[in-house]
Amino acid sequence: MSKERKAESERGKRKEERGKPEAGYPKPGEHLFLPTDQDDEFLKVAEDIRSGVVKSFEDLVVWQKSRRLTKQIYSVTKRSNSNVDRSLADQMRRASVSIMSNISEGHERTGVNLFLQALSHSKGSCGELRSQLYVALDANLIRREDFDELYPQALEISRMITGLAKALQRSKGNK
Repeated sequence: MSKERKAESERGKRKEERGKPEAGYPKPGEHLFLPTDQDDEFLKVAEDIRSGVVKSFEDLVVWQKSRRLTKQIYSVTKRSNSNVDRSLADQMRRASVSIMSNISEGHERTGVNLFLQALSHSKGSCGELRSQLYVALDANLIRREDFDELYPQALEISRMITGLAKALQRSKGNK
């Protein structure tokens, strides 16, 4: 094969590769929707919150999972302290703390609208943390294994927040 054909073939392969997501990255549009089989579960939780059955934010599974995630973020950023940029580590920690803090703050507020607003902030912090995980991975500041463990947890929490918010919104309309 001539040098020109070989170079052209390589350019074609590179162009084709640019359109594909990198290994380990979700495809565009993937993980956007909460499975509908959980809708009933979230509606029950929403009703339990509104009726006072759920007495504290510590009873919410989404808060419990966000607490575990925060603990793991602290562990990874502490363990990788020599590798992780201090400001990025601090941002990751603050984002993870914000997730659980906004859930608890929203639960403690009076009124569904204030809870929904706090859940929106919490979901935003989930997105922020997932983005920061990509930065840390791409800059080789955290291990692939850490990313593969933390990212799905943050995504699951984000989905749970969405489900809870939708259920609260629906239950609000029923009252």
